[in-house]
Amino acid sequence: MLLSRRNSSNMDRPDNLSTAASSDTGSIASGSSTPVTPRSNKWTLSGSMKKRASWINRDSNKNTNSPTNSSNIVEQEEPNEQEKNILNTMQRNHEQHIQELLSQLADYEGRDLEQSEHLQLLIGQIEDMSAQLDAREQELSQEREAHHKAQLEMEELADLCLKSDEQQQLLQEENDKLRLDLEGQQSSFQQQNPQEESKETSEEATNDNDKDSSEEKEQGVVMGQMMEMSVQIEDLSAQLVAKDVELTRERSFNRKTQREVEEMTELFTKAEEQQKQLEQENEQLVAEVEQLKQQESEFKNENENTGPAPAVDDAKLQELEEQLVLAQQDHQSAMKEHDSKLAQAREDHAKDIEAAEARHAEELKSLQQEVEALKQQQLEQQAASNNDTADADSEHALIIQTLQQELQKLREGHAQEMDEILAQLDLVEEEHGQQLDQTKQESHVMVTALTTEVTTKTQQWQNMQDQLMQSQHQEQSLAQELEHTRNQLQQVATDLQTLQQDFNTNLESARQQAADQARQETIEQAELQFDNANQMYMQLKESYTDLAEQKAIIDEELEHTQRDLEELQHVTQEQQQGFQAQLEQLQQDFDQVQGIAAQDKHHFQVELERFQQVHDGLVEQLHQAQESHNMLEKTLAMLVMEKESLSKENTELKGVCEETMALLETYQAGAN
Repeated sequence: MLLSRRNSSNMDRPDNLSTAASSDTGSIASGSSTPVTPRSNKWTLSGSMKKRASWINRDSNKNTNSPTNSSNIVEQEEPNEQEKNILNTMQRNHEQHIQELLSQLADYEGRDLEQSEHLQLLIGQIEDMSAQLDAREQELSQEREAHHKAQLEMEELADLCLKSDEQQQLLQEENDKLRLDLEGQQSSFQQQNPQEESKETSEEATNDNDKDSSEEKEQGVVMGQMMEMSVQIEDLSAQLVAKDVELTRERSFNRKTQREVEEMTELFTKAEEQQKQLEQENEQLVAEVEQLKQQESEFKNENENTGPAPAVDDAKLQELEEQLVLAQQDHQSAMKEHDSKLAQAREDHAKDIEAAEARHAEELKSLQQEVEALKQQQLEQQAASNNDTADADSEHALIIQTLQQELQKLREGHAQEMDEILAQLDLVEEEHGQQLDQTKQESHVMVTALTTEVTTKTQQWQNMQDQLMQSQHQEQSLAQELEHTRNQLQQVATDLQTLQQDFNTNLESARQQAADQARQETIEQAELQFDNANQMYMQLKESYTDLAEQKAIIDEELEHTQRDLEELQHVTQEQQQGFQAQLEQLQQDFDQVQGIAAQDKHHFQVELERFQQVHDGLVEQLHQAQESHNMLEKTLAMLVMEKESLSKENTELKGVCEETMALLETYQAGAN
């Protein structure tokens, strides 16, 4: 971009030089007092030619000799060569002016191409902005899907909590049933013991000797049954302990789930913050799109009423490209500067066109006047001296040197100004490049942070899913174990019934001592079991209250998250609608820019055709001037021939005069 700017500045330098040269020629044509023009030299030469003609007439009246006449003839031919040189210089100036006009036309064509390239750049930037908006919409859709997945996982966690509550209720009901069964067995056993004691006292009096052997056998059987019952009771107590362990595990799992729910809420808050940041970035994109719209409208207004702009337009186009990255604070000042410089460029362009037209008209007038003056001078001029011609040549050389010095000064000043402008533009480009690097680094940091957070979230969700699968497997194993314990309890109940029947039949012949011992052992074991069951009931009750509180907290968090998700969905839908409307507006603006570019292209083509017509007219005028020059050369040749014939006649007349004078002298001498 800097190279294009420098090339445009270098292309503009001949225009400025041509304007300087045209201003000089305009001052010459206006008849200023400064003797720095070929036209002023021509008029001075015409005056010297008149003086020389008067001197030649005096010499001819004084009857000069023939050698002097030949020198006079040579002196009369030299002014004709000077006039030819003057015509050649005028023709060269005219050709240079035509070449300058052609170079200006080429510059205008190059600027038209640069403006079309700038329009294409603006169109590409608009397309990039639309692609960025599409990418942001895709990111928002991905975040919505992630929020939806999180909501589903929270619902699954709530279902698991409900299932765990139901399982705890079932365990509590089973414990209550076991306690009731034990209390019923204990009460039935206590009711049976007094009957057995009364029967034993009555039977002991009558059948002590007959039943000693049978009582010992029955006692052994009862002891075996009691041992089996004690073993079964120990198994039940072990099962209850295992259930307690499982309940503690479930409590720890519920605590873990609660912590995970808290972590999920924190993640949701972070996601909301990230979404806010994305919304801010979207707002910045919208602001940048609005800036692009404003710049496009300004560019349209610039190209509606102006033709091809001079060199300052290139710098302004570069400023427009840089303003796409700058903030809104610098936008207003830059646009004011742009308007002022554009107005100045328009004024300069109008002045250049007016000056070129004025120069062209003045040159045509001067050519016509010079042709007429040459025709008159050819009738008046006769001779000129060598001294006067040398003075005219020296004056002409001095004028050329002064003109060359002034042109060199103008070139140096213009080159210095362009170097300063280019240095300033380089500094501005460096600053904007640093700002762009900073923004790119910040965006890269943001992208890396977002990617790391997304990976951590995915890992956390995967861990949660694994934990949920483990909890489901544990629940299935616990359900199987509960069914197994229920079956065992039913078997134990049936065994107890059978044992009770056998015990009732066999206790009739048992001793009071074995019955008392068995009663005491069963009472102690029942009390222990009752205490253990009571403790377990209290623990289950506490765990149930804790789980109920956790469930209420989780329900509140779920409601809060559902509300937040609904609000986020509503906001994202509104944003999507706004983005769609903005994209449609951008498409409309893009179509308008294309139409305006076509209009500008047509306008530039019309101007090129007009300049081509002007160029053709100038070429025709050049041909006419060349034809008039050829006619003048022919007339000069004719005048030279006539002058030679007149000089011959003059010599012949002088000879005749001398002869007549001699005759007169002889005649006077004879008369005397």
